[in-house]
Amino acid sequence: MRMSFISKKKPVSIGWVTQARWPYWNVMASTRIRCLDIIRFLKTLDIKTGLYRNSGNYDIVIFQKSFSAEHYELAKRLSAAGTRIILDINVNYFLKEGETAQVSEKQIKDLHRFLELTDTVLVSSHYLKSVADKFHTDIRYIPEHISTVGFHPPNRRSNPIKLLYCGYALKAGDVLLIEDVLQELSKEYDFEFIFVCEKDPALKLPVKTSYIKYRHKNLVKILRLGDIKIAPRNLDNSYDLGHSFTKIGYPMSVGLPVVASPVPSYKGSPALLAATKEEWLNYLKLLIVNPTEYLSLSQKGISFVKENFSLKKIGHMYIELFESL
Repeated sequence: MRMSFISKKKPVSIGWVTQARWPYWNVMASTRIRCLDIIRFLKTLDIKTGLYRNSGNYDIVIFQKSFSAEHYELAKRLSAAGTRIILDINVNYFLKEGETAQVSEKQIKDLHRFLELTDTVLVSSHYLKSVADKFHTDIRYIPEHISTVGFHPPNRRSNPIKLLYCGYALKAGDVLLIEDVLQELSKEYDFEFIFVCEKDPALKLPVKTSYIKYRHKNLVKILRLGDIKIAPRNLDNSYDLGHSFTKIGYPMSVGLPVVASPVPSYKGSPALLAATKEEWLNYLKLLIVNPTEYLSLSQKGISFVKENFSLKKIGHMYIELFESL
């Protein structure tokens, strides 16, 4: 059903500015999730939208994680012509607290300069909203959709148990935070560790490891090779605290129970959140020795993601945003 703003005499036109535009499989994951997939969904409802072109005439322009000096000048020209400016940001460049190499002072400075031209800011987690609320008057939370949402059977444990990490190789070093946990588990149980990354992180762990190259179009098949998704993260800095649900959402959607550090966006989900070595050990042992609990968490995870992160549900949140503007 078309929304009211589409049926007006002059349909609203929405453009999207990204750092990399194409090919689809090679762009940053956030660009696929928060831009290209959303454009595709909106077009199925006959909404006038697409990647920004200089020759276009837009009522709303969304800058997806794009706030450099070049983007600032573009936004300045568009704003002066009456175009609504939206900044979509899925990581914490608003401030830097704690030690992290992921955020620079220049990025923070560029972001705050861009905020001066921005009508609305989109963020991908409630934590990010709580931070961004300090710097802008109109912050909207729209989560990232999970493209693997579908009708998947609950996952069944294999033998040996396969623990799985899925993410960028640069950040795979977070697994070393639970190296002692893996060492202790290996004394009692037979298991393997699978890295799913864009390249081999080449980490040495006290257990057998293997590497599978990340391919988004084969992601369901790849993820279901694992049994338990693990997501340890160092939460002593503002960057890691701001992460969205997506990292555990993909494996959860296809049936993998999740054990993870207590990232704010993971709370309220069926993930088992472990803040200490003892909790990591207890949760992993539970999933290894208790097939009933394993199956229950697998089913709960699939249902949770399907109910909350489908493209249809998230796509209509964008429509509601455009309506409000």
